[in-house]
Amino acid sequence: MKKHTIIILLCLSIAGCSSSFVYRNIDWLVHWYLDDYIELNAKQEEQFDQAMARWLKWHQKQELDAYVEQLEDIKSVALSRAVDQQIIEAHQERLTQHWHRVRAFAVPDLVAIALTLEDEQITYLFAQLNRENRERAEEIAENNEQSKQQRDKKRLKRARRFAEEWLGDLSVSQVNMIQTLLVDRLSDNSAQWLHYQEDYQNALRLAFATRTQNPEFASTLSELLLAPEQYRSTELVQAHQQNRSIFADFLLQFAPSFSDEQIAHLVAEIEQWQQDILALKK
Repeated sequence: MKKHTIIILLCLSIAGCSSSFVYRNIDWLVHWYLDDYIELNAKQEEQFDQAMARWLKWHQKQELDAYVEQLEDIKSVALSRAVDQQIIEAHQERLTQHWHRVRAFAVPDLVAIALTLEDEQITYLFAQLNRENRERAEEIAENNEQSKQQRDKKRLKRARRFAEEWLGDLSVSQVNMIQTLLVDRLSDNSAQWLHYQEDYQNALRLAFATRTQNPEFASTLSELLLAPEQYRSTELVQAHQQNRSIFADFLLQFAPSFSDEQIAHLVAEIEQWQQDILALKK
């Protein structure tokens, strides 16, 4: 879910805060996060705040119901135990489209704000992004120094914890399925994702560096923000799709093992999410 129901995922990423608290205070939380990358002047902050208000109003009115609807569909699949490849792929695509709609709505405002940035702000922004990339590269190198057994052990721990959050206690055979059908088969694409991120940021940097000579800068930047996927290498696209297929195949084989108690736990978790999301509309 890297990526898709952006507001809800942001809620989960901030430990210790309820989703309702985060959602209703996202304006200052975003400012707090944004300060690590760029310092806006008073006029830019006002412009950003107005844009954020529009995004949240639109998101509450247009998007939250779509999340509740998809969760309802997932609940129906769980109760009927009627899962197949087509259903899984359809839900994966719906998750992607949630993110694409948010991105498409926000980009015009982001471009408008970008047009007001000073050279110093842009320089600082990309310096911070470079710093993050270096730190990420160091993390990847440290991870690669570990044995495959050590890396797989950590991946199994994460996958098991995620499954238990949704299903409750797992049987020994289910843990073994996670190991053999998922962990042992997934490829580690972290280095490829970092290269993609660097290539995309270089394209953005070039666009900003030549903005005074480019009368179509706003259009260029908009295209970059709307379609960053174009900078993914062929190898990354193929590896990403392979991992998606592996995960879908895992679900097809894993789902029939769910006990009645696990289905009940899953349904309860889904319904709690639905209630939390609907509460954000009030």
